[in-house]
Amino acid sequence: MSMRTLFLHLPKESPMTKLHPSLKLITLIIINLIAWIMEAPIPLLILVSSTILCFKIAMIPVRRIMRFFRFILLIVQAVLISYLLGSKIPGESVYITFPWGTYISETTLLYAFTMILRFFAMLFASTLLLATMTERDIVYGLVYLHLPYSLSFVVSLAFKTMGVFIDDFIKVRDAMTLRGVSFDKGSLLERAKNYASLGVPLAVLSIRRMIESSYVVAMRGLTLGGRRTYFHEYKFKIYDLLLLVFLGVLLAITLLLKWTGPLSFPGWPLRR
Repeated sequence: MSMRTLFLHLPKESPMTKLHPSLKLITLIIINLIAWIMEAPIPLLILVSSTILCFKIAMIPVRRIMRFFRFILLIVQAVLISYLLGSKIPGESVYITFPWGTYISETTLLYAFTMILRFFAMLFASTLLLATMTERDIVYGLVYLHLPYSLSFVVSLAFKTMGVFIDDFIKVRDAMTLRGVSFDKGSLLERAKNYASLGVPLAVLSIRRMIESSYVVAMRGLTLGGRRTYFHEYKFKIYDLLLLVFLGVLLAITLLLKWTGPLSFPGWPLRR
């Protein structure tokens, strides 16, 4: 048996389905906060590896990440170009000096590698949590965190629209591929033009989805104000509390190590 989440079908035996909805949101925030606090490349590499391992524990195929391969590649290229061509980070050795005044040192390469690892940690952690959450989890999670229902509903609708947009993008791309359009061959300009041609049908589909969603909301009598009752009731279990304590301790240790130096750039074990 499986259940539909925001982006995929997840087995109901997955331990992530048993967590409290608000704890999933808290975990998402804390893991991204830890990745933002860390500056040392080795601990960030450990964090990325641990996140990928959690995909196996949560029964999510790691190949799901490959759906974002082009996006990941573009971000990595942007980070490398910005640091290699536009930075002046002092180091013991300078490999290349450019006419416009910037240069590449061993510290430049290390800092670029660190930023890429930080991006991977945030991306994989967000993918892990969002791939195991449903629209109901977002609404109930935000409500249990005492956020207004109107905000919870809007956020849930935004994530739902994101998942639908990805499905529409895949359908339109596959339809154009069957008509002979190639997105993987040709020059960079030709491929950019082919991807740009996806804009018109995707825009039409997005407008249609928005109109349909407004009809559904109106027919179900949903409003953004007033008191509401809830069909589902969630309670914190012992493993929820243990995970919450673990995340709090992990965040505190990260802040302490960042303040004392081991997690500051270049960090342990590279700091001299």
